[in-house]
Amino acid sequence: MKNASVKMGGGGNLRAFTLVELLVVIAIIGILIALLLPAVQAAREAARRMQCSNNFKQYGIALHTYHDARQGFPAGRSRLGNHSDDNFGTVVHLLPYMEQGARYEGMLSWMEAERVAGNGVVSTWTSFTTELRGGTITTIICPSDGRARTLSPENGQARCSMITCRADIVEGNNDSGGGGAAVRARALFAPMNWGNMGTCSDGTSNTIAVSETVTASGRLDQSVKSGWAQEDGIYDGGEIHAYLCMNRRGFDGDMALVDIRPATTASNDTWRGSRWMDGRTANNSFTTILPPNSPNCTRGSFSDTSNNGMYSPSSNHTGGVNALRMDGSVSLVSDTVDCGRYAEAVPQKTNGASPFGVWGAMGSPAGGESRTID
Repeated sequence: MKNASVKMGGGGNLRAFTLVELLVVIAIIGILIALLLPAVQAAREAARRMQCSNNFKQYGIALHTYHDARQGFPAGRSRLGNHSDDNFGTVVHLLPYMEQGARYEGMLSWMEAERVAGNGVVSTWTSFTTELRGGTITTIICPSDGRARTLSPENGQARCSMITCRADIVEGNNDSGGGGAAVRARALFAPMNWGNMGTCSDGTSNTIAVSETVTASGRLDQSVKSGWAQEDGIYDGGEIHAYLCMNRRGFDGDMALVDIRPATTASNDTWRGSRWMDGRTANNSFTTILPPNSPNCTRGSFSDTSNNGMYSPSSNHTGGVNALRMDGSVSLVSDTVDCGRYAEAVPQKTNGASPFGVWGAMGSPAGGESRTID
């Protein structure tokens, strides 16, 4: 076979690539790209996780600054101004300390203007203007959550990736009245509970304040990380049966289809992280019972006012979730963190050591434990 070449003016030969050689070069380039792409993706995720961690640190600074100014922390659920609803979460009260003072003052001014205009006391937050309820609050979202910068389909609200801790309580963790006494005795950011640094008798470095959630795609979200299922058996009036919630995980990693809320009851339901103002547990709080990235389960119907249950923090980071401690430090909590006796029935406790291992101990500020995550 003749060698394909071209005579050059200077006397040299310019040899052309054969088809086989060209295919080999293309294959080598493809292999190199395949080897490089995971490394690029890992580097990008590392950068996103670092930005998420920095946002948590800003949240911690806001908490401490608020504490210095008010001698206490904002409750997990409470009222705002003359608004009649008591479902406003911790982050709403921290707005002036997150460079969101204009939004905060705007909310107060709008409510007062409504009152002066004779429209009465504002009773629903959905009536806030789009500018006040929407947009993006960068400090409270995680860059690894692709939905975090989009408006919630419900009422065009901004999203919130960062959620407060409700300790190791199942029943009463959403109640601002008498039924919430259990969680107020156990969790720092409980409904209508304005604690302070003195509340953290276990030590501020041993107490988790805030973690994160992947925000939900919609009312019928069935993802383990951002959806939730109904499982009344998780609490029988005295004992917690956490393993029943864990069993909701399907074989393919999604929530099992059994007992997912039917479409007929989807109206006004709760979504994880999709209402930045909402302080109710199923929206913007978590429990330290099941490990991070475990299923979320409610005890009772799927509604805003009946969502006692267990809710796990979640993220798109590899292997765990970011968590802010009360001393202002941020660390990654592994999916394999010690959760003690969650595979058996244990009593719901309002004092003393948590039955849920290191994870449970980190969730309660005054359980008499000094256990921490290394």
